[in-house]
Amino acid sequence: MGERKGLEEAMKKVIRRSFPVLSLLILAFAMGIVLGAFQYDERSRMLPLIIGIPTLMMLLVLVLGETVFPRVVSRFDIDLLGVRRTETRQQPQGTSETRPTWTESQALVIIAGWLITFLILIVLLGYDIAIASSVLGFIRLYGKQSWLRSVLVAIGVWAFIFLVFRLFMDLHMFPGLLFGGKIIT
Repeated sequence: MGERKGLEEAMKKVIRRSFPVLSLLILAFAMGIVLGAFQYDERSRMLPLIIGIPTLMMLLVLVLGETVFPRVVSRFDIDLLGVRRTETRQQPQGTSETRPTWTESQALVIIAGWLITFLILIVLLGYDIAIASSVLGFIRLYGKQSWLRSVLVAIGVWAFIFLVFRLFMDLHMFPGLLFGGKIIT
């Protein structure tokens, strides 16, 4: 538990410092998704627009609240970074876990490592395998969950994405270089 708490504290410091810039980058990314959705056919653009437009509105309120109107945001007394896990796991009696505290730079490296690994998996193995294996790895390693729970969550996330993109939107995602996908067509 000590390692996770140290990592959470380090991540909070990193996020607090870069929150306005990160929010603007996410806003630009979401805007790109919404604008890019108009290039899809009518059926395929539905989901990106349904998710993207409310996301844009919430991000705009967040960015304006954090940069232009901070007093308005402070009246709501909401700490977006203070979300805690409601569930705590009990340790067997007589055992104690001591883990090192994470620094800000270590937390940033861990986050960047997960994202870079996910990108490499997408390029090599495609979205289907990358999503399932990344969720499995994250839940198992960071979440410290059992293999059964990790596999079930990974299958559930993969099934949801498969249903939404392949069946509902009829959109086939990049299969990966190892499975015949081409980056440049």
